[in-house]
Amino acid sequence: MSDSAHTHEKSDPAGVMDADYALGRERAPHLKFRYQVRARLAVDAFLARRGRQPL
Repeated sequence: MSDSAHTHEKSDPAGVMDADYALGRERAPHLKFRYQVRARLAVDAFLARRGRQPL
């Protein structure tokens, strides 16, 4: 591969989401709930592997 394949201009987005899309996902109530549930499940699984009861 050439070096130009790995370079990006400053105007190119760093990922697939732009700032407005990302901000909208942070503010969406149904997504906040989904992320909280996923976080709780991850913590419970971690604690279960350590031999502690989930909260």
